[in-house]
Amino acid sequence: MDAISIPVWSQFSPGGGIVRSRLILGYALRMPPLIRRATADDTARIGAIARAAYAKYVPRIGREPAPMVADFAGHMAAGHVVVIETAGAVDGYMVGWPETDAYFVDNIAVDPARQGNGLGRKLMAHAAHEAKRRHLPAIRLYTNAAMTENLSMYAIWDLLRRIAPWRRDSIASICAGTFLPAMNDG
Repeated sequence: MDAISIPVWSQFSPGGGIVRSRLILGYALRMPPLIRRATADDTARIGAIARAAYAKYVPRIGREPAPMVADFAGHMAAGHVVVIETAGAVDGYMVGWPETDAYFVDNIAVDPARQGNGLGRKLMAHAAHEAKRRHLPAIRLYTNAAMTENLSMYAIWDLLRRIAPWRRDSIASICAGTFLPAMNDG
């Protein structure tokens, strides 16, 4: 796709007047995704993504999954949330933090309209980078056993090297994890 240049009258000059600039649409659409720490301004969007991404599981498990009712503001205050943006819009998020033996991914979701574009994979690569940066040997996450799509994705992403049943609040769950390649300290 060729870039489309559109005149825009929205930039302010240092002297206080409005100057004419150009918005390059094609460039914005080709920008690589950006992962950044979430801010309070992202709270509503993250909640909307969680509700949209996890809504299909409500009939299957008989209740709203934990990500649909998560305290995103609390997680953001603790510095545990990153978002992934494309063309300036938040399209997904991940809640994660380091533990003593692994980087724990508590919650990850991509807007259903943007799924299939590798954004979830990029978020998991970010988790792997954070684990390595902190000299942690693994990534760990949990998923409800009824969320079979997650298990398929985790297998594709090679996260199922170590898998074990786990129960949380009487809910059958799966603990999935992977050991990261040994770090080269030199």
